[in-house]
Amino acid sequence: MGLEIGWYLRFTRDGAIEARIDEAQLGQIDNALHILPEWTYERFPESDHLRILLTRKAT
Repeated sequence: MGLEIGWYLRFTRDGAIEARIDEAQLGQIDNALHILPEWTYERFPESDHLRILLTRKAT
């Protein structure tokens, strides 16, 4: 199953999104942020996954 985080980043009105992903999917987050540079992320390792906090940059 693919990670479609780009759709959430494009269409959300929220300033932040939290996701739990497998570490192998981190490249897909980087790809999405390359296309949508108004977002940034922090990652927090947890037991068997990463918790990602995506935040819209202030404009």
